[in-house]
This record gives sequence, C-alpha cells and structure tokens, in this order.
Amino acid sequence: MRPRVTTIGWALLVAAVALSGCATAAAPKQNVGEMIANAKTASDYDAIADYYDKEAADAKAKYKEHEASVVRYENSVKWRTWAWHCERLAQDFKAAEGEAHALAVEHRKIAAGMKSGQSSAASGPSPQSLKQNM
Repeated sequence: MRPRVTTIGWALLVAAVALSGCATAAAPKQNVGEMIANAKTASDYDAIADYYDKEAADAKAKYKEHEASVVRYENSVKWRTWAWHCERLAQDFKAAEGEAHALAVEHRKIAAGMKSGQSSAASGPSPQSLKQNM
C-alpha cells in the first residue's frame, strides 16, 4: 500500500519551498570585536576594513536576492502577501550594506593615518571610540 501524503505534509512542503527564497544562512565569521580589540597596526585596521567590505558585499547580494523574491511573490496570486516580508528584508540588507561600507571607510582612514604617521584622531574616529561602539 502506498503511503498517503496529508494536507499538512503538503502545506509544510510548500511553505518550505516558498520560504527558501527568503532564507538566510549564517556562516561562521571572524570575530570582528576581537579584531578591533587587538588592532595595533595599519595592517590590522586594513584587515578590519576588508572584513567590513566583505560584509557590505554580502549584504548587497542579499539585498538583490530579496528584491528578486519580492517580484516573484508579487507576481504570484497565492503568495503575494509574502512580498512584504522580502521587501522588509531587502530594506534591512540595503541599510546593512551602507553601514558596513561606512565602517570600512573609517577603518581605512585609521590605517592611512597610521601609515602616514598622523595620529588616528586626525584621520577619523579613534580606535578606542570604535572599540567602545562595538
């Protein structure tokens, strides 16, 4: 006898497939707090800036992914109400991209100031103030 798939089973399957377009996976990351706490050289601050550049690029990719999901859901009568979910996520990723980019710029300013022999205060926020904001 062939097993019968229940309505609940189908509903769970459909929901899982539909939500996969908006799912985000968390991967292990460097501990940027430790990187900042231990930063002493220009190359340390360049590495922190590189970290935030990658965060900005990842956020931009997620933004584009969720914007595409908005279009898919808006064009589906059955799932149209889910478009707002992806729209909110897209907006959040767009904001995260801008914030990560700004942090990368500030850390590059600190590194540049250290390379040129200027105090970090002259080139941007002090490393201590960045550490306090973490």
